[in-house]
Amino acid sequence: MTLSVNSVPNDPSLSDLLDLLKKEIFLGLNSHHIGTIQSFNSTAQTVVATINYTKTFFQFNSVTQTYVPVQVNYPTLVDCPLVILGGGAAHVTFPVANGDECLLIFNDRDMDNWFQTGQFGPVATGRLHSFSDAIALVGIKSTPNALTSYDAVRAVLTNGNAKCGINPSNNKITLSNTSYGTLNTLLQNILTQLENLCTACAAITVTGVTPGAGVSGVPANAAAITAISTQLSTYATQLGGLLE
Repeated sequence: MTLSVNSVPNDPSLSDLLDLLKKEIFLGLNSHHIGTIQSFNSTAQTVVATINYTKTFFQFNSVTQTYVPVQVNYPTLVDCPLVILGGGAAHVTFPVANGDECLLIFNDRDMDNWFQTGQFGPVATGRLHSFSDAIALVGIKSTPNALTSYDAVRAVLTNGNAKCGINPSNNKITLSNTSYGTLNTLLQNILTQLENLCTACAAITVTGVTPGAGVSGVPANAAAITAISTQLSTYATQLGGLLE
């Protein structure tokens, strides 16, 4: 952008002054910024974050007699409290990592006293919308970092290759990872083998109980073994109704 130099400046109008004042107020007002996590303190639950864009200043070049844009980084934000979803004694935490994108929200007033004590009281200074009062909310995604397989049906908790999902359409849950598949599949396979074992046990015969050739009858506890097999089949059906 090139700004022309008005060698004979005109007196600004009231409207010009008000527009400039409004712009100056907006430029100094911090509401929220997109940022990136640089470090995470899991004990204090605070982060160090940087803002993901630069601010532009125009400097006058005496050689070219023009104003040239200069990009300047915003200051690094330190000791930003991390938003942790929860209520009462229940909380959901995530392993925040360097490079995570985040939304930086700036408190309207100085929040030092509240953050240090957790108590109601007066503010420590007269700060307004300051970089010193940033709060970090991790989870916002730019297009290159968008999730590759967003589940539009289930509520899903994913960490690496492990996943837990809740499906409201059939009131089932799923537990899985990329190494072994779903928990339901594993349990069904185990139960199938147990049923096979019970079937084999129920068919056990014993030869040579008495002198001479012949085959003994089924074991005396065959009915009990068959009942166990029936119960395992019932459990398999119940697990199938709970897990997907």
